[in-house]
Amino acid sequence: MATDVRKQLNKLEEEMNGKYINRRDVIHGLMVTLLAKGNVVILGAAGTGKTDMVQTLSRSIDSQCFETILTKTSSPEELFGAYDIRQLEQGNYVRNTTNTLVDSQVGFVDEVFKCNSATLNGLLGVMAQRTFRNGNSLPTPIPLLLFVGASNELPEGGSDGALAALWDRFEMRYCVDYIKDMSSFAQLLHMNSVAEPTTRIKLNDLLKAQQDVANVDTSTVDKTIISLWSDLNKAGYHMSDRKWRNSLRYMQANAYLAGRDHLEEEDVAVVANMVWNETAQIKPIRSLVLKSVNPNLSKAQDIFDAVTEIFERLMTFSDNDTENKQKFKTTRAMEASMVHGKLSTSKKMINTIISEQKKQGKDTSAMKDYVDKINEMVKTTTEMLLG
Repeated sequence: MATDVRKQLNKLEEEMNGKYINRRDVIHGLMVTLLAKGNVVILGAAGTGKTDMVQTLSRSIDSQCFETILTKTSSPEELFGAYDIRQLEQGNYVRNTTNTLVDSQVGFVDEVFKCNSATLNGLLGVMAQRTFRNGNSLPTPIPLLLFVGASNELPEGGSDGALAALWDRFEMRYCVDYIKDMSSFAQLLHMNSVAEPTTRIKLNDLLKAQQDVANVDTSTVDKTIISLWSDLNKAGYHMSDRKWRNSLRYMQANAYLAGRDHLEEEDVAVVANMVWNETAQIKPIRSLVLKSVNPNLSKAQDIFDAVTEIFERLMTFSDNDTENKQKFKTTRAMEASMVHGKLSTSKKMINTIISEQKKQGKDTSAMKDYVDKINEMVKTTTEMLLG
């Protein structure tokens, strides 16, 4: 295993976490998808950093990045290049693919679900096989390592609509939203927006890392995956056979970043970001997946979700009624005090679970992320109580 490259990738992930606030899950997903040579879609409103995160990652791995925005009238030329005039004169429909999606290591397509049937067929092959058929030639391999789609909405018709095949090829799926807590927003106002990660990874080293990922042993969690597949099906959540097969690459990538040469149960948890078809399914699927593969992580997640819901309710508490301003301030202060106490209790409970997890020799990084996020919420409630 190329340890130096793995360390560089982990360092890059941390540097990106320092640049983008509240984007840990998405950034980790981008790193995993890059190593898995896969496809990820990020759903969220404009101005949530989707494009910038991909650009930053691309610059850091010494790659050529292709970017475009689709519309209902977009033509295949926008993705794959225009026809070569000299070839057309000879009756050959061959495209000039220089600097296009199929000539790049990183591809980013915004408004990807505005894809029409004319562009859809070519895109499906690029995503699934990493090949492109130019003219009458046989499909040939392309250098694309990471494909990222972005949209502010789900595809029309969802998993049963006209774009079902495109949606299914996005193995990893994430949602991003605007910052909601006061502490993170204050951090956003004063952060250095031009700060760039200093880590630079050579493309050849990344290709070697992808080979190492493919060598991670998957047989160690066969029973866990089969059990999860059964649990999800019983609950009415289904994933295509192709995606189940491809999910192994993402599990391998997750294990590689953690420094393992074999899969463990926590690596199987990446499936939680692959199964859902509607945003309302995200939490129940995540809960089911975690209970199946790692009960301790599931407990920590439930604790975190519960206290986050209470905290978000506090953030929407209004104190703008001028007639009862003092009353609302007092009430909000009382609410903040209650939330502050629940945050502290939740933090202790998760730290206890972390201790148990460590005794079992299992990874605790996801739980530590919950603690970090709770610490940010504690800062916000503290500022509310003092102010």
